[in-house]
Amino acid sequence: MVHTTINADEALRAAELRMARLRNLTPAMQVIGVRVVRDAQINFRSGGKYPVQWQKSRRAQVKGGQTLVQSAVLRNSIHSEAGAASVRIGSPVIYAAIHQYGRVVRPKRGKFLAFKGLDGTLVRLRAVRIPARPFLPVNAFGKLSPETTGYVERVLRRYITDGQTA
Repeated sequence: MVHTTINADEALRAAELRMARLRNLTPAMQVIGVRVVRDAQINFRSGGKYPVQWQKSRRAQVKGGQTLVQSAVLRNSIHSEAGAASVRIGSPVIYAAIHQYGRVVRPKRGKFLAFKGLDGTLVRLRAVRIPARPFLPVNAFGKLSPETTGYVERVLRRYITDGQTA
């Protein structure tokens, strides 16, 4: 006669370890945040990547240089903040959303927007359309790009199952 005993202790310990990791995903979220910030920096260098190449700004066309990088304030402000269940990536710069999603800008007071043109003369317009130039890898509905979604899933799976973030 032959007998064997199957003990669930090892499997239970592994499950408990995974549950502990699920309660605090901060290490994985930090890695994800660093990657998405890096992807945004790549977007600035390449003039857009996802979902489309950026429309070149008039300033970049006339004076040269890169679109959205006149002073580099926006590019340099992108950062991430990781927590136990999420990571927040973005920029505190007031005009970041206008460039990410695009918008028609109209005067708050008066009939015209007034600003210096590229040649230094005063320009007066009723509205200016700023095209969307998404630097974060999300579309207009806040959905991550397929490439970024795949990366997030891989990092989380690896962290939860093995405790590895790299």
